[in-house]
Amino acid sequence: MVVKNKTLKLVVCMSLIVALAISALSLSVRATFENTHNNSGNQASDIVSIAETQVGYGEGYDGYTKYGDWYGLPNADWCAMFVSWCGNQAGVSTDAFPSFALCSAGADWFINQGRFHYAGSYQPQPGDLIFYSSWGDIYHVGLVVGSDDSNVYSIEGNYNEAVCNVSYPLTYGDILGYATPAYNTVAAVTPDPEPVVNDDDEEEEEEEEIAAPVVEDETEDDEYEVDEIADDDEEEEVSSKAVTSVDPVNVTSIKGDVNCDGVVDSTDALFIQRYLAGKLDSTNFSFLNADVDGSGEIDIADALLALEMSVA
Repeated sequence: MVVKNKTLKLVVCMSLIVALAISALSLSVRATFENTHNNSGNQASDIVSIAETQVGYGEGYDGYTKYGDWYGLPNADWCAMFVSWCGNQAGVSTDAFPSFALCSAGADWFINQGRFHYAGSYQPQPGDLIFYSSWGDIYHVGLVVGSDDSNVYSIEGNYNEAVCNVSYPLTYGDILGYATPAYNTVAAVTPDPEPVVNDDDEEEEEEEEIAAPVVEDETEDDEYEVDEIADDDEEEEVSSKAVTSVDPVNVTSIKGDVNCDGVVDSTDALFIQRYLAGKLDSTNFSFLNADVDGSGEIDIADALLALEMSVA
């Protein structure tokens, strides 16, 4: 009887050790998920490939994620920070794809830029952002990897506390719409060696070389040319408001008007987010106006309140 008990205890102990080892291995695997994709220069394609390298990543203790850590909010809800991280890894300019932690702030930015398509009016494309809302609350965002006649397919962070492949019918009621960042879609390719041409073919080759630029000028770059110029102008305007030209003595204090332009809009919420992420100094805006809830400090609650005021 003693021998049997010892054998049973040994089996139980060994089982626990194996279980702990498997658990530790699992945690270590979930903690890696490095971005192994080499960017091609086609940013719409690159951002999707980068997201694919992250599928399976799960949040750690107390909601910690590397995407939130990168943004400056390591334990916050992280679906928006995940897509922002992917955009950063793909080398997309913040003029085309701003980093954001609030889904509503991101949606508002793309709406204001004229780069948002409401569900039912547009066929989502790889690299688009998909926003979800319910009862007026924009609560989630993901990255579109493709679509067909019936469904949209995406990769989303903070889906069941992990990065997951997701699909929904195009008619799913919570899909608010899709944002289309102004990606650089020209792939970086190595030119082919120049062919050897006979004298008889030189005239024909020159005609082809003259015609080629005309075809290139009709690519989707033209579609975005006006918007990109508008984006640059708006960035200069925001930058000029962000600098220390703001004089707290001569500016009327309006709670939520962070950049002191006389109105409260989604840009003010983005200013607060960038400050929290360490991308703006407190001298670059009105600290008093940014403390929307009057708590004496600037936090994510102030960004939310500024956004609510802008919507109202």
